[in-house]
Amino acid sequence: MSITYRTADIPDWKYILFLGISLCLIPLTISSDSLWIDESYNALFALQQTLGDFSKHFFATTRSENQMPLGMFASWVGGKVLGTSEWSLRAVNLIWGLVTVLSFYFLGRRFRIPWLPLLLTIQPFFWFYMNEARPYTMQIASGSLLLVACVEADDNPSIEFRWLPAFFFGGLILCASSLLGVIPFFFFVLTLGAILFQRKYVPSRTALITLGILFLLLTPLGVFYFWTLIHGAGGAKMWKPGLANLGYALYEFLGFDGLGPARNEIRFLAKAHENKVSSLTQYLPGLLIFIGCYVSILVIFLKEKWYRIRSVRFSLFVIAGTCAVFLFASFVMKWPFWGRHLSAVFPSVVLVIGLILSRIPEAKHYFKTSLLLLFSLMLLLSALTLRFSPRHAKDDYRSAAEVAKLAQHQGKTVWWAADMAAAKYYGIIPYQLPEAKDSEIQTVNGVSFLMNPDPDSLAKLPAPALVIYSKPDIYDAHSSLQNWLSEQHYTLAKEFTSFKIWEKSGI
Repeated sequence: MSITYRTADIPDWKYILFLGISLCLIPLTISSDSLWIDESYNALFALQQTLGDFSKHFFATTRSENQMPLGMFASWVGGKVLGTSEWSLRAVNLIWGLVTVLSFYFLGRRFRIPWLPLLLTIQPFFWFYMNEARPYTMQIASGSLLLVACVEADDNPSIEFRWLPAFFFGGLILCASSLLGVIPFFFFVLTLGAILFQRKYVPSRTALITLGILFLLLTPLGVFYFWTLIHGAGGAKMWKPGLANLGYALYEFLGFDGLGPARNEIRFLAKAHENKVSSLTQYLPGLLIFIGCYVSILVIFLKEKWYRIRSVRFSLFVIAGTCAVFLFASFVMKWPFWGRHLSAVFPSVVLVIGLILSRIPEAKHYFKTSLLLLFSLMLLLSALTLRFSPRHAKDDYRSAAEVAKLAQHQGKTVWWAADMAAAKYYGIIPYQLPEAKDSEIQTVNGVSFLMNPDPDSLAKLPAPALVIYSKPDIYDAHSSLQNWLSEQHYTLAKEFTSFKIWEKSGI
């Protein structure tokens, strides 16, 4: 079952109207809130003065950022063009958001769904990562381009200008944005290959040259990624890999984030030993309504056999294949993955949902209208809550840094058990300083930076006036600092999101 490119029965103004509404929503997704841990690493790339400085910084460490070459380079370019404020660092995503919305505009015309771009722009997942100074929106955009390429090739592969540029740029951007982008790209390649084979496509000379250039460019990129793996680059491994990773990725993808507990609360509940159900009861009404919407969509999907639509089938293939490989790799490499790592297949998820909603039989028009309205309202509510509710605020490194800088100005000593990159971005120490190693204590300008310190190391340091303490599972995994604070009778002076400021009694 396929869908052809016919739009005569739907006036152009409807497509333009929904496109305009979608474009107006994009700037609202970006805030000037404090950067959190991951964003701080991008910020350090943006702060580099020259391309030489950028290159030196890029090869100085072996972190996950070393496997995101285009993502980090985009941050540096964005810093030169837009500036390095919190809003500016995230504003680079406006480009990728525009690419994604325009891709869905063309998909909407292809499938005669004028509101398809709007369905994308009310997605909580889209809102959240538009507001992250990380390359995930870049991956969403490249995934949408690859999706356009597959859809257009499936309609008529001989009209190469409709799919070949989208495939070229989508594949190049996705693979260069992150090593993990290679996995969904592989399934997009398989999908496009199957489509072209079924359509008995004979490539032109232009197509052969274009595809040859693409894979020629990807070869040295693959060699570089192999080099990073040999040198130990990779993401954090603080969580045990398992089906829970896939479950939370689906939780993000389907837009439950804003309706459920905040991410920091989920972190706490995941590591807590007490009854977790009671902590979630306040969120149950909204979650159950939203689950009901998805159950209705699933029933319609199965009953009406919309899986026979070719675009649905190959979208599900890309989604399922990518998730399966990520799940397998997480077990083998002991590395947990989250929804953001699957960003490139998110457009495929939205397209499948949109196709199902658009093809509910007209005999049940009242149900279609009610379901569309309720589902859209729940998505928008979740997105707006993620963006504007204080309980979903990012880690407040900015406020914690202000406390530290004030103490520095007053000549007080400070212990900083939190991210060092954020301390550099917020001016506690120069950003050019080399990064401290795990368990290493580094003291600069009256501030001692602690990363899982042991009791003996703490005993050798002068007692501080203030201890700025964040996420103990990352920065105090053995509770050495927490025990020291209790033994030395420090009291809690202030709290910010993900931060506690401890003060020596009597100061």
